[in-house]
Amino acid sequence: DWSSDVCSSDLFTGADGGYRLVAPVGGAQVIAIDPATGNADFVDATIADAGVPVAANLGVRARGPRVLEVTPAPGSKNVSRVTPVTVTFSEPVNPGTIVAGGLNLSGTNGVAVPASLSLNARGTVATLLPSNPLGAGQVFTLTISGSIADLNSQSLEGQATFRFTTE
Repeated sequence: DWSSDVCSSDLFTGADGGYRLVAPVGGAQVIAIDPATGNADFVDATIADAGVPVAANLGVRARGPRVLEVTPAPGSKNVSRVTPVTVTFSEPVNPGTIVAGGLNLSGTNGVAVPASLSLNARGTVATLLPSNPLGAGQVFTLTISGSIADLNSQSLEGQATFRFTTE
């Protein structure tokens, strides 16, 4: 049995057993979740013309965590020199996979910034707190290791490098 949580669009079952999603023109992310196992799949689609079907092939399987949000936001300029760096994951991550170099903040020169690392109780938000104010007017790079995994040992999926510039 499949469940659907559709916002600002409609989902219909076709006669062939497939689904038809009616959504506005623009970007859309279609997600399928098997409620019995929690396994999921998703596909990003761009709907250019409301009259032209877009294929979205989904195969539900176990997936690893993804980065949902990074603060400071990637590409940010004039970020305070005294700021925590947070990463929000799509699901709980195994603490053992994040503490051993899972998150690395480095300056323009590529040298790692000394920082403390914490993970919230749910295991979904990691916070790096630099030990000293960050250098002024510098580009910093947050690298998220592909060795980070969820509680079922599924590895991190998606983008893993983000940059911001201090004031």
